[in-house]
Amino acid sequence: EMILGYFSLNALMIIPAFTLNIRELKGLNHAMMWATIIAGIIFLIFPAPIGFARTTVAGQWAGFYQNLYSVDNVANTFPSLHVTFSYLFSRVIIHAHKKLFYHFWIWFLIISLSVLLTHQHHLIDIFGGIALAEICFRYFFLRAINE
Repeated sequence: EMILGYFSLNALMIIPAFTLNIRELKGLNHAMMWATIIAGIIFLIFPAPIGFARTTVAGQWAGFYQNLYSVDNVANTFPSLHVTFSYLFSRVIIHAHKKLFYHFWIWFLIISLSVLLTHQHHLIDIFGGIALAEICFRYFFLRAINE
């Protein structure tokens, strides 16, 4: 069932369009762009393969896993972009709407657990994703909205 948490990043990425102002959206786009570029450089220079065999899933969740495996490269695990993006989106939404604090941190934790429990990442990938997201939040998002 954790595959649902994994794919819930897609829903999380829609929420800013309805909750942020234009300046915040531009800041988020800027931060996402740089997070993707930085992660891509890390993937290229230090390819980090998954340290375990992929699981074969049968039953109701098999389609989700087949979809995931068809687009996923097993050497792009550090940092986890799932964690980077979910942390960045949660952090930005919470920055704009303090009252949503618990909702989005719980969602972020579910996504972080899902990358482990779907055997896509290791703990170090999660910590790398958080670090990259926090750097991009502070340096690119906050800078963009304060200009």
